[in-house]
Amino acid sequence: MRKTHKKVLGILGLVLVVATTIFAATLPSPNTSATGGGSVTDHITVRVVGSAPDITIKDIENNEVITSPSQSFGISYENVDNVIVTLEYTDKDGATHTVVLDTFASDGAPGAKDYNVDLNAAEYDYGDYILTVRGVGAGGVVVDEDSVAFSFYPVVADAEEDEETGNYEADLDYHQGGEEDSDKEVASIEVNVYDENGNLVEEMSPITVTPPQTKVELPFGDLGLPSGTYTVVVTSYGENGELLYTPYVFIIEYKATEIEVPKTADTGGLFQSLNISKTDYLITGLVVFFIVALGGAVFIVKNGKKSSAKSNRRR
Repeated sequence: MRKTHKKVLGILGLVLVVATTIFAATLPSPNTSATGGGSVTDHITVRVVGSAPDITIKDIENNEVITSPSQSFGISYENVDNVIVTLEYTDKDGATHTVVLDTFASDGAPGAKDYNVDLNAAEYDYGDYILTVRGVGAGGVVVDEDSVAFSFYPVVADAEEDEETGNYEADLDYHQGGEEDSDKEVASIEVNVYDENGNLVEEMSPITVTPPQTKVELPFGDLGLPSGTYTVVVTSYGENGELLYTPYVFIIEYKATEIEVPKTADTGGLFQSLNISKTDYLITGLVVFFIVALGGAVFIVKNGKKSSAKSNRRR
């Protein structure tokens, strides 16, 4: 009876295990969506909102120098009533211009906005820019602001030296756009090199560059120029020959390659290693010559006296 009881309990246990396994297999996967499809990944962004006014400019570096007219940046704001976004620039003539990009009410709520600006548009020009975002509170008082400075130039340049030849290769960076931007696009570039006294190095100046050329060789080594500080002036012109902006200038500290002088041991001369000049050789030779001549004269005189004495005795 006990054996029968144990068998029944064992069978019931197996049935319970099988039922539990089947039930677990029919449960939906935690990665399965309710609509019966693929996996879903939730991205949650948490922004901590402070109690103080805050304005921040994003996605643009301070003091950056650019040549592309298309620029993007973003702003974030909180705890301000209104936001004002302005772009101020100084052109090649020194005149300052201010453009209001945007102004809107935020009513103290946090938020963010993105902007795309075409600096080839009619209201802009080449020059030095300051982007400013101001948060205004009650009564029109500026409670916070952020600013970023950058420069928009038609061309920027730099140069690297070829250590073997002593020549330099200038790399020109400029925007090459379509016909719609032709009034502000670079049509030609002139490169001039000046020595440390301000004199034009005529052997390599001027060098005229037209798009799409971006590399210019400055043959300091080939021309055998002396060591010194040289100024490279890069000037950009529009399609009608007008000056687009103040020339871009950079400096080259050039050191001429020294020519090796053959070692004196390789010349084969007998006295090359003695470091004696030609003048010393000449003076020494003359002294030796006079000594030998004087000795010879004394010897001849003495021999003449002896011969005269012998001749007198024989008589």
